Amino acid sequence: MRATEKGIEINQHELAALLAFTGDDGKFGVVHFRVNQAGKLVASASDGKRAVECTAEGLTKPGEWHVERSLIEASRRLLDANDSVALMKTTEKGLREVAVIGTEDQVERGRYKFAIDLTSTQVTMASIHGEITDGHDLNANAKGSWFALSAMRSLKPLISVERAANGAPITFWPPKKPTAGIVFETRSEAGHWIGRVMPVAVIGPGDESETDDEDPEAPGTPPAAPKPLQLAAPLGTEKGKRKAKASKKPRKGATKAADSDSDDEDDDS
Repeated sequence: MRATEKGIEINQHELAALLAFTGDDGKFGVVHFRVNQAGKLVASASDGKRAVECTAEGLTKPGEWHVERSLIEASRRLLDANDSVALMKTTEKGLREVAVIGTEDQVERGRYKFAIDLTSTQVTMASIHGEITDGHDLNANAKGSWFALSAMRSLKPLISVERAANGAPITFWPPKKPTAGIVFETRSEAGHWIGRVMPVAVIGPGDESETDDEDPEAPGTPPAAPKPLQLAAPLGTEKGKRKAKASKKPRKGATKAADSDSDDEDDDS
């Protein structure tokens, strides 16, 4: 992941990791991107309970965008995991085009324009940035409490983060108490990932949940069969169809046929 003068380059695994932490709609159904004053690209997402943030290279002027989940998912589907990356064409006014670029040859393989602008430049990342660590000093030898995690709700999204970090292992920082957030961190040459997942309240270590109610789906869990975002055809690949022109002169016998049809209708009535 990196930001350049042409836009934000991001691969399929990185898009999947950000999607794993987004919510379904509203203020949580977006991914935030920002190029800060220090020249770093910061991407973050949260579903209200979990959050993730990646800091990577930013080689362009500062800017900030939040992108609807549907656009992120549509971009992910355009890519091959090891063969291409998405170049999201960010501008001062928003983001409406995504180009698919070859990983090795850097050749553009297609460009897709979205029918509507699914971004906003008038947002702030303050609600996510700075709150992920929840007061943890990641440079200290932290001592904390035991905690319980749901494999489906917490560990599954972390698999996406590990893939985005090129398989780098994830470090967990123990919470201050069993019900506090668990901070995780990993990094690779492509970026530095840090985030937070919430534990499950249990009766005791190794014991069952405090409630007998079945755990609801985690916020941000996509529907079983999400509807793909409707994309416009790749630019320059579809020609408009010509409409047939009406004949100036009626065909021979057309008038007689029309009169005959009219007589038939009168007979039926």
